[in-house]
Amino acid sequence: MKSKIFCINATVFRSSISRFWPLWAIYLFLWVLLLPVHISNDRVSILHDPSAGEYWTLALGVYGGVAFGAIMAIAAAMAVWSYLYFNRSAQGIACLPQRRETVWTSAMLGGLVPALAVHLLAALSGALVGGLIGWNCFPVMLRWCGIVSLIYFFFYAFACFCAQLTGSLIILPLVYGVLNFLAVGVELVARGLLSAFVYGMTTLSMGNVTLRWLSPPLGYVSTLRVDHNYPNQTATLSGTHALWIYAIVGLLLLAGALLLYRRRRMESAGDVVAIRVLKPVFRWCMALGSGLLLATVFYFFLFIWNTDLQADAVFLSTLLSMLLGAVLGWFVAEMLIGKSFRVFHARTWAGAGLVCVLILAAMLGIRYDLFGFERRVPAAQNVDSVLIRAPYPALLSSEEGIEQARALHQSILDGKDFNTDPENGTQRTLYCTLDYELRGGGHLTREYRLAVPDAGSRPELDALQALLNTPEAIASRNEDLDSVTAARVESGWVETVMSVRACAEAAGYDSPEDYLLREYIGFSAAEQARLSAAEREEAVLEAARRLQEEQYWRFDQFYATGASPAEATLSYGELDYDRLFAGYRVALSRGDAWELLQSAVLPDLAEGKLGLVYVSDAAENRKTIYETSVSLELKPETETADPYDGPVYSWNVNAQATRTVAWLEEHGIALYTAAEVRGAD
Repeated sequence: MKSKIFCINATVFRSSISRFWPLWAIYLFLWVLLLPVHISNDRVSILHDPSAGEYWTLALGVYGGVAFGAIMAIAAAMAVWSYLYFNRSAQGIACLPQRRETVWTSAMLGGLVPALAVHLLAALSGALVGGLIGWNCFPVMLRWCGIVSLIYFFFYAFACFCAQLTGSLIILPLVYGVLNFLAVGVELVARGLLSAFVYGMTTLSMGNVTLRWLSPPLGYVSTLRVDHNYPNQTATLSGTHALWIYAIVGLLLLAGALLLYRRRRMESAGDVVAIRVLKPVFRWCMALGSGLLLATVFYFFLFIWNTDLQADAVFLSTLLSMLLGAVLGWFVAEMLIGKSFRVFHARTWAGAGLVCVLILAAMLGIRYDLFGFERRVPAAQNVDSVLIRAPYPALLSSEEGIEQARALHQSILDGKDFNTDPENGTQRTLYCTLDYELRGGGHLTREYRLAVPDAGSRPELDALQALLNTPEAIASRNEDLDSVTAARVESGWVETVMSVRACAEAAGYDSPEDYLLREYIGFSAAEQARLSAAEREEAVLEAARRLQEEQYWRFDQFYATGASPAEATLSYGELDYDRLFAGYRVALSRGDAWELLQSAVLPDLAEGKLGLVYVSDAAENRKTIYETSVSLELKPETETADPYDGPVYSWNVNAQATRTVAWLEEHGIALYTAAEVRGAD
């Protein structure tokens, strides 16, 4: 009679739970501390706005679930699979009259079931406390339980898979941690290094991480989003597809872990790599990882703060440090696998040499653009839109706009030698980013450092400024203004520059000196009265010096303004309060703001005369732009939105905006160009 095949061995299952009960007790204590205790402490605010409690609970499920789940999963895996890492226990388990599938399932469930039970108990305790204070939170607690359980399931499955790869209990958490962040780490390091000598390579930020899905903690955090709409008193969770995608991946990882366990040699206890076929993979990963790490260390400590180095020098140093790190990593991997320091033989040297040859070939190909990365300009028919940030944004989707963006891109590539020379633009630089949205999905992003010459201009700068000031680009920075109604206008104001005498009169001071002493030095009327004549003159001169410096940096009209001018020698008797300028803010009523928008701003924007931006401090620019900006604050589009979330639009006024200029002058606001204020020609 054939014996029955059991899927679970009750003894192994109970042992996996009972032996490590302190682990589950600590886990339960943490969640009980965070859920029921928090509800009890914040009962007043929760009863006032239950959505705030829902928002906090869902956020705790996402961010707390990722943090606690990732840590608890590896701790549970280290506990239930600990018998694999010691020869005596591994051989003892192997001698049990049970199929490997039965032992594996029993041990695996010993680390999964208690955690799910903890989540359920914490959710029930939270619902109980919520009910006692009068908050029906049972539905949101069930959602919280589902979120943390799905997150924990993936991390635990991943940890179980990693547990089958190694025979060392110490190596297991290292493998788990590295694989959780490997993809983003490699992308971060590679982009950081390559951006130093690959023209156009973008540095890494959360918004452009292409491999974040391969790093689960970042994948969860960047996809799952919890929002709280305070006026509407609702809390929402979006991006839940990530939970199910990772859960499916977790099932596949468990299946892979089972297959590895079935073929695992129990004699591998204590080995760094438990699967024989993965030993070459370990050597290559160690070599490449060590190469990238050493190159990053050298670059960070030696070159990242030195912008005067040529790209060739950075490339050569990066290549040499990467080759050195790869050789060291290869031999360290060989020592770990062989458990011996006697690894310096011909076969090992041959393997290290092969790694170096491949690294050398890849780096030379990248440096001399054999893969076409630097030269690539996407064809117009393959582009849906182009977003330009330089530093002002412009979104172009018309055929003409896309062609202009491609022409700008090519012009920047043609100026590579000038822009990458560290002797050019050390004081005056700007960064231009072109983000192409390609048809069929996908993006192509390039980021360029452009040098602004001290005299004259550059073709790429002229092309950039012309593109940013096209009607389509201006409209993209002022979208939805045409649909604004008078009821949505919240406030408006004008930031301008006037003579100190005009500022004093507008502010109601008796003299320009009183205005300077009060507004720029901070003296009270009583303190001013106690000043001696000499002290008064010195304080006025100090205020004049501050204004002299401020008038060069008042508005961010120009991205590159050059070095600060040397202070001219000032004397009290020669101060001209009609030529000494100060910033002044003029508040507009809602009626005036609406009139300014309708009668002047919108027509000038439609004709491309207002909203112009400049990327250089050329003399011709200084003569056409005023040291005046107009700002308009709108109410939110919906009544349920936060009243402080209304958009604010600002425009620097230039001579071409004839309607806006005329409206400001009619309302008594004097306009001075940057050249007049700065005393430039």
